[in-house]
Formats: sequence, structure tokens, C-alpha cells
Amino acid sequence: MNTIDQCRTDFGRTLKGLRTQQNLSQRQLQDLSGVVCTLISAHEHGERAIGSGVATKLADALGLDGEERERFLFAAAATRRKDRLVGYSRTLAPELLNFVPMVLAGAGVNLGNIDACEVRGDFLLVNTGGKEYRCTLQITPMT
Repeated sequence: MNTIDQCRTDFGRTLKGLRTQQNLSQRQLQDLSGVVCTLISAHEHGERAIGSGVATKLADALGLDGEERERFLFAAAATRRKDRLVGYSRTLAPELLNFVPMVLAGAGVNLGNIDACEVRGDFLLVNTGGKEYRCTLQITPMT
């Protein structure tokens, strides 16, 4: 599993890459997002965690949507020590938030051995070092 510092560095590279792809200066991104350019610079250099509100403003300003937006917001959440949940997940019932860890543990995955997790389309890829697990969820209506 990546350290917080590595997550901040990775997020900073992503943010800078998205900004430069769109030929935006930090000042222009500030004007579009309302996030001051000194804070944008700190995030790009991996010096600070990025709050969910700031991440959402930046995602909006960069015009991110769909999976790209989701990856951006999850990457931002990984920069925070105390809050690794993306905005809407704070409103979910604890049963929903605990469901994936419970299922993984029930399948014999030692949660302490998880090195990395990544959402890929409609499944979750979990890496425990030498072994990868593909997790999917099937939803069917009750009749």
C-alpha cells in the first residue's frame, strides 16, 4: 500500500499533468476553480493533503467526469490521513462501507496484507503482494 507521502506525490503529478494537458497555468486554474494558486502549487509538489471540497472544485474546473473524475477524487482522498473517503461516501450507511472488507475477509483475504486496491471499470482489483483478487458485485432485485 502506498504511503501518504507517495499518494500526495502521485496526486501532484496527476494534477499537474491534467493542468498542463489543458495548457492552463496555475493562475488560470485558480481563476476557474477558486482554489488559490499557492495551494495548487503545494498540491502539485505533494506537500499537502487535498480536501474533498478542493478536489471537487479542481475536478470541476478541469472538466473531469466519469471514471477520470472518480480516479481523481479517489487519488485526492488517498492524500488525507484521517479521511480517505470521497464526499458522498460519508453519507452511506456503515453496512455499505464495511461490506467490501467483510466480503474480502470472508473469502480468506488477510486485510493486513493488502498492498494496493484499484477500481477498474466495474470491478475492484486487490493486490496482496503475490496474489491479485478481482472483486465484482452482482446486484439483482428481490422478487
